[in-house]
Amino acid sequence: MSKKHYDYVKPIIEWAYEREIMTKGRLTKQLLKSEQENGELQEAIESYENGNKDALVEIKDAIGDVYVTLVVSMALYDEEQTHSIFKKMKPTIDGVVTLDWKFYISEAKNQDTLIFKVFTDKEKTISDIAARLSSYVTFLSMVASMYDLELVDCIDYAYNTISKRTGKMIDGSFVKDK
Repeated sequence: MSKKHYDYVKPIIEWAYEREIMTKGRLTKQLLKSEQENGELQEAIESYENGNKDALVEIKDAIGDVYVTLVVSMALYDEEQTHSIFKKMKPTIDGVVTLDWKFYISEAKNQDTLIFKVFTDKEKTISDIAARLSSYVTFLSMVASMYDLELVDCIDYAYNTISKRTGKMIDGSFVKDK
């Protein structure tokens, strides 16, 4: 049986506990980390589309990294509901979606802005957050599909990279060792 994206939620949260992100981290810092990873995705797409075909690995890693930051953000917000929220997501793409790569860069910025707003708006409900997360994960799946990647493979790649990572918590954020 093949893995599903949500099969990584519990290991990601365990990793976040091991790195003290869950006990010393702050949601806003994690959302800023998501923004950073999102920026790396945008840069990788731009680089790939301008001839650096080696950037495909960076796209794969960045998609997975963004997913990891979304899981950790949700867990910091409400750990108890995190797995069930991700398990309900069906980030599948029906048919082929071919859009200009510049759209994906623009939409990545938009997704990041919207996720930050939903997590920090005191009026938003857990349903609002779940819907926004689902939209973001579906977007990540679309980007993966555009580059002939699978979302689960991107998550697996990123998780296997971060699981070996060392670092320390500084001011509410995990800073990896060089």
